[in-house]
Amino acid sequence: MSKYCVVCGAELSDETVYCNECGAKAAGNDETTGSVQNRTTAPYNNGTSMTQMYPAVPTIAFWGMILLFSIPVIGFIASIVLSFVPQNRNLKNFSRAALIWIVISAVVSGLLFWGLFIFATEHVENWVDENPIFSDPDFWEIVEDYVDGSIEIPSDNEELFDFIETLPDEYKDSIPSDFFADSGMIPVE
Repeated sequence: MSKYCVVCGAELSDETVYCNECGAKAAGNDETTGSVQNRTTAPYNNGTSMTQMYPAVPTIAFWGMILLFSIPVIGFIASIVLSFVPQNRNLKNFSRAALIWIVISAVVSGLLFWGLFIFATEHVENWVDENPIFSDPDFWEIVEDYVDGSIEIPSDNEELFDFIETLPDEYKDSIPSDFFADSGMIPVE
């Protein structure tokens, strides 16, 4: 008559003391087979117990893994590798949990960045639409001259006033009056 493992359901012979599939103690022996302790310390096919196969990981190792996983690209790669390579289930499970958190934080950060980008571009477009100076090609020629280095930023009030005098009248009118008050300069008449 055959018997079956109470843990994994594998078929066992009558003489079997430990299951060849999961290592649990077979039913009908002197010791209780249903306890958690017997399941975790039952000998495996190679004679080692589960506590020997998956030793406890010291706190410093977990601390080091947290530090490693916090490095942006390297941590992501390390969490993928450590989720599948180690034989120790403790390390695998910790790495898989860290990988899940890395993916969640990347998705949330991406959505926040995308939302802020859309929000900012809409406000910049509205600001450009409200200031017609930006649609004037002469304005962009002045900007190009500044970028090329042919126009320098004025370093004092006198140079600034001279620069403002060279601007077309519509540009002078578009300069806010509080610009001069905030900077401590007297507006150009």
